[in-house]
Amino acid sequence: MELHELDKARVVPVILREADWENAPFSKLQAVPKNAQPVTTFPDQDAAFKFVTQQIRRVATELIERRRKLRDQQQKDIAIVAYRQKFEEFAADGEISFGEQFLLDDLQQKLKLTDADIQAIKQGILNPIANSQQVERYRQLLVKAIAQYGYPFSDEDEVRTELKLVQTHLNLSDTDIAQIEAPIIAQKQAEALKQRPTATDTLSSEKGIDYTKLRDLLKAQRWQEADRETYEVMIRAVGKKSGDWFTSNELLNFPCTDLKTIDSLWVKYSNGRFGFSVQKKIYLECGGIPDGQYHREAFGKFGDRVGWRKNKEWVFDVTFRTSSPQGHLPIEFVSRHGFARRFVGSRVYILSHRDL
Repeated sequence: MELHELDKARVVPVILREADWENAPFSKLQAVPKNAQPVTTFPDQDAAFKFVTQQIRRVATELIERRRKLRDQQQKDIAIVAYRQKFEEFAADGEISFGEQFLLDDLQQKLKLTDADIQAIKQGILNPIANSQQVERYRQLLVKAIAQYGYPFSDEDEVRTELKLVQTHLNLSDTDIAQIEAPIIAQKQAEALKQRPTATDTLSSEKGIDYTKLRDLLKAQRWQEADRETYEVMIRAVGKKSGDWFTSNELLNFPCTDLKTIDSLWVKYSNGRFGFSVQKKIYLECGGIPDGQYHREAFGKFGDRVGWRKNKEWVFDVTFRTSSPQGHLPIEFVSRHGFARRFVGSRVYILSHRDL
């Protein structure tokens, strides 16, 4: 029965004698001879058994034919995928050369695809109107992902894996994806270049602070150590020692040159993913006002964007990876309550700094 229900076999009950068929395990199946009538009740039992044989043969023939059609369709689907991949490869540069067309024609014959099959494949690839809705849905998702996690994505990045799943679901080709991403990526790359300082790092300081260690840690992408070093240089820049906390006035009036040096190093070596200016941009996009006041709703949205808040709860699991959400770092501060990661109140003041 299990194989029958899985469509891998056919169970054909043959009723030989009188029986209570109504509640039997096979009662839902089509029995033979017919209507669950026992063979022994037929006037001519030889004719009854012949009829049973014919019915079993009919069921077997139908099952074989259905499986043949399924196998043929599976083989055709594989052939269509193979042709589509080759067509996309040749069409990637915008045109099909006569040599490439010859190879495609030869492939069509080998795969036994009809002209109608080929036309359907080309229509799906070359006609942008046919899948315009899918393209727009993917574009919106990509923009949302970049806004949340920053750009670029690494090949191993889980975000890229998720986008690939969506691409498959929307039945978009690699050519479609390349055309969607090209203008968006070009814009993000241009923005990143604008944020980068000159090739030679400017480690200027109004307070005589040496930023070499911070620069080297960021260059090596040792994010956790760089995060801690950011606190150390900042607390010294306001004339205090390690373990002290900042006042709101010290953050609102933090030395301009030093703040720009720290921020530029973070932005440069994270390719525009991290830094105070990156955080401020996100804060403003969330409706924040840089007036030194704590705007609960805007800061809550900001926390969601940079990964400091989940399900409306502030969390304490810092992720020191390049794949962390955009604006996730730097994060360490010391508050009046003692040393604490992600002390959100103090971040309001630095995001309100006039020179960011």
